[in-house]
Amino acid sequence: MINKIKKGYRKEKIAFDELANYPYRWKTMRNKWCNLDLFREFDVMVANDKELRFIQVKSNGCGNDVRERIKAIKLPKCCKKELWIWKDNKGWSKEIIK
Repeated sequence: MINKIKKGYRKEKIAFDELANYPYRWKTMRNKWCNLDLFREFDVMVANDKELRFIQVKSNGCGNDVRERIKAIKLPKCCKKELWIWKDNKGWSKEIIK
């Protein structure tokens, strides 16, 4: 049986590690001691002088309800809301939600 929590955490870690290649000054992600996502939707957040990115990480797909919940969150213009979906053997499918 697959432990979905551990699988999700592994995908969040992969996303977080990928963002390490970019010049962000501040990074945070949910961890095993904190089970609440940012705004109850986002798993990873990174920031630099120009932007703040909120990223929801999913594995192998998601329904439109996830996109609608993300779309409903109001953030300042300097913030980006993103949905990253890990497709097995293919890598990331990344989408900016407006």
